[in-house]
Amino acid sequence: MNLEAMKAKIINRQMLTDNVIELTIETYQEMKIIPGQWVLFMFTDDQGDFQRAYSIVDQDTDNEKTMLIFAIKLLENGRGSVAIKNLHIGHELTIK
Repeated sequence: MNLEAMKAKIINRQMLTDNVIELTIETYQEMKIIPGQWVLFMFTDDQGDFQRAYSIVDQDTDNEKTMLIFAIKLLENGRGSVAIKNLHIGHELTIK
């Protein structure tokens, strides 16, 4: 897996259940994805910088961009869950 930081954009988000969100991001470059792969999401909150790893559920790649789909279980007071809940369509984030 390529561990260089890259920018991505949220292009879809929807709640699948009360505590599972489906999040679709689009990268600005092609990525080679293998089954079981995960992506590090880089976040910043009032406590500082942190990262969380989320497994890829599905992906679609063309020559210039890659769409990655995640199904993320949200924990009631989880630091990553709070950050995920605050993402909106169009939001840009850094991933590795």
